[in-house]
Amino acid sequence: MCSSDLLATKWSRGHVGIYAGSEEMAGAGVLAARGALRAGAGLVTLLVPRAAWGRLGALPPEVMVRERTDLDRYDALVVGPGLGRTADADVRRIWAEHPRPCVFDADALHVVDGPSPHPRLLTPHAGEAARLLNDDWRTLEADRLATARRLRTIAPTIYKGASPIVTGSPLVVLDGRRPQLATGGSGDVLAGIAGALLAAGGEVEASAVVAAWLHQRAGALAGGVGVGAGNIADAVPAAR
Repeated sequence: MCSSDLLATKWSRGHVGIYAGSEEMAGAGVLAARGALRAGAGLVTLLVPRAAWGRLGALPPEVMVRERTDLDRYDALVVGPGLGRTADADVRRIWAEHPRPCVFDADALHVVDGPSPHPRLLTPHAGEAARLLNDDWRTLEADRLATARRLRTIAPTIYKGASPIVTGSPLVVLDGRRPQLATGGSGDVLAGIAGALLAAGGEVEASAVVAAWLHQRAGALAGGVGVGAGNIADAVPAAR
């Protein structure tokens, strides 16, 4: 055990805020929180409307719950899982103005409009990439490397798919072949993993590579096709 491990505290491991969870889709925020915990976050807080609190029965007891205020208290934010569209104006402000690292996932990607001056990570699938780039998803999927480079002009990106691509110099293409990851909620787990790594102080694209690898590894460990996103979250190996 190295000396840095002996000196680690929950604060040094980072506090992740999960800005997520409409009343109808509260489970997405729960899955992101579980991913963040498994990836080593010291603290995780789920930021959801009070109306959704009654649907959080699956939330791990380690996760705190607050309404969406005081965002500066978190080392990194995960914005979007199960969010719906009612918070678009606030999410747009976060994209443009919030100084801390943020993962923009799912519904939050609807409001992304040009680069932000602050650390950002995008996690789109092909359909979301089509909206971000104003292009047809079939065209984008025909040359995924070119699409990843185009997404990088907006922000660092994990371009999700059978073999995820992480932007950077060079691009990183992960060996995919994890069909069990193609299930509802799997992307929420990935967003939470990435949020934990950013909250611990990781550089955006380096954290993205590790997050994507951990997500792929969790798919391999969770079992065959038919496992749920909760099983994937439980299988995430320790990031550090």
